[in-house]
Amino acid sequence: MKVLKAALILENLTSGFLAGFLNIDYKYSKSLGNTSSALSFNSKINLLLDIKHIEKEDVKKLGYFMSIRNQFMHNLNAKSFEDCFGLIDGLGTKMLKIYIQEEKLSLEEKYENCFDKLVEDLWEIISKLTKKLNHDLREKAKKEVSQDYYKIFQKSIFDTTNEFDEVIEQKILESEKGDYSQFKGLGKLFKTMIIGRVLKLVKEDRKSEE
Repeated sequence: MKVLKAALILENLTSGFLAGFLNIDYKYSKSLGNTSSALSFNSKINLLLDIKHIEKEDVKKLGYFMSIRNQFMHNLNAKSFEDCFGLIDGLGTKMLKIYIQEEKLSLEEKYENCFDKLVEDLWEIISKLTKKLNHDLREKAKKEVSQDYYKIFQKSIFDTTNEFDEVIEQKILESEKGDYSQFKGLGKLFKTMIIGRVLKLVKEDRKSEE
């Protein structure tokens, strides 16, 4: 029951991460949800590994967990942690090397403690992946927003330049004596026009999103 509970929690965490990474609505996903057509836990783990967002040592730990989980779920001879570890070649030695145990403990206690520590590590691993995904998505969103506003800024400059040229042409037409002193302060006018245009386009953009 301990292994089953840990497997269910880790599967939900893994499904949540994959859904976020693939931009899928987890609740209604046929592949990542809880329907009969959903991918198996093994397939989800393999997909997680294919994404290659996980370190080499963490891949090994996921492999150890899947081996333990599969033995308990599918092998009637796996009645204890000692039985389970004995059915997987070299697993006991590898786990005790990673998670050192007190000598006074029985082999069953040592292996169960190793499993508990392994699950804690996997929760942390998937949690870090989720945090990294959230960070990457935020950075991507910021970049996209910046690009959008850069396009808006470009358009505002283009529009304002045309208006500025029209103002100058009108001023020249109105100036019979060639007195250009009246053009003093047009730089300030130019700046004001750009700022006004940017603000106007930003407001229009926000309204269109609403």
